Amino acid sequence: MDDNDRSAGIENVAVWIENGDCYAEVVDRAGNLIECGHQRPAEVDRRRQAALEGAQKRAAARKAVGETV
Repeated sequence: MDDNDRSAGIENVAVWIENGDCYAEVVDRAGNLIECGHQRPAEVDRRRQAALEGAQKRAAARKAVGETV
């Protein structure tokens, strides 16, 4: 988990392997289980994309004024 996941509303990810099969459990801030990966709700993807774009804009602005990014 990283800041992009948290800003998209994902609170926790648990992954385990049982008899060679992988399972993932993804929980949002409200404690609700949400689908993992390609099955996650569109709202989570929208928030994650918005957070990524915001971080990229901030990094570009810092770079423009000479800060090390």
